[in-house]
Amino acid sequence: NPLPTVHLSTSIPPALLPTQVLTITATTIPSGGSYVWYKNGSVIPGAGGNTLPGLTVSDQGTYHVVYTDANGCVMTSSSIAITALPSEKIWVYPVPNPGVFDVRFYNTSNEQVTVRVFDEKGAEVYQRKTLTTIPYTTVHVNINGSGVIANGTYMVEVRGENGRLVGARKIIVNR
Repeated sequence: NPLPTVHLSTSIPPALLPTQVLTITATTIPSGGSYVWYKNGSVIPGAGGNTLPGLTVSDQGTYHVVYTDANGCVMTSSSIAITALPSEKIWVYPVPNPGVFDVRFYNTSNEQVTVRVFDEKGAEVYQRKTLTTIPYTTVHVNINGSGVIANGTYMVEVRGENGRLVGARKIIVNR
């Protein structure tokens, strides 16, 4: 029996921004066999079938599949690496929100950043310092604990070490 062939493809380029979702598809000849998916050399529990859907920037790593056809012949695919695409944007969600939201941004690993929120008059209503450990960091923000927060437009700002602006974005608080 000839060895099966297996080819991996992605639904979009595998360098991802936080809002993107990717699917890896294995195309095999012959079809109808079984699939065991791997991430960074370890089996992905519960992953079967010829697709690996719902991958995001949080799922960075190297993926491959081992395909076994109906005759028991085995073939290992080449690998696909999912990486973070650098960006100067910050993402804030949900919008509008009740004063509780997440801020996601790209930054150099192991750098301390400061997330600040300002009201419409420019007064700071929230500040949090955190250390980034992955290319995209998510910071949970709750500005309700900082006094009476009115409905309206607020500015979210992320600054790195030495005051370098990582990004800024307006949000709407509607409670």
